[in-house]
Amino acid sequence: MVLYVGRLESLKGASVFAQAILIITCAIPKAKFIFLGVDRPAKSGQSQQVELQQFFEQTGVQDQVEFHGHASPEVFLSFYRRASVFVLPSLFENSPYTLLEAMSSGKACVVSRAGGMTEMLVDEESGLFFESGNPKDLAEKVIGLLQNPVLRKSMGLAAREHVKQEYGLDVGIEKTLAFYNSVIEKEKLCASS
Repeated sequence: MVLYVGRLESLKGASVFAQAILIITCAIPKAKFIFLGVDRPAKSGQSQQVELQQFFEQTGVQDQVEFHGHASPEVFLSFYRRASVFVLPSLFENSPYTLLEAMSSGKACVVSRAGGMTEMLVDEESGLFFESGNPKDLAEKVIGLLQNPVLRKSMGLAAREHVKQEYGLDVGIEKTLAFYNSVIEKEKLCASS
């Protein structure tokens, strides 16, 4: 199962993932795909979910794709646990919580080289990057992980460890206190000059 978590909109790369699904299903016909997130209007004005569903029906893969809308944290966690691969095809992101959630769930992640995501994981160690907006590159990375369970598991474990080391509560507290202390010290220097 390949999991997408996020709003259904073009900026989040939902259509990029949809295009990649067509390529993935050719290589792995039994793959399943989950869209988990709130629906938004498409450029046409109609529902993005409706447009995606129509696309999947026209291409014959509708039985392999599920939409679950926005859900409770428990439902999100359930999908993270069951997923084989997590994808984040956004065209722009700063520091998405969904990536941290997937990594902390021990999932192999395939994310676009957009915004701050390049700072959140180590390519080919705790996840894989693909060229932003490129469904073929996204599909190739997902196929590689689906076909290699050993790599998928090792990347998921590395992702989980990376989150603990870089984003854990203790680390967050330590970094926040260090930042505030540096601001206080600068203020003291400015006040004494």
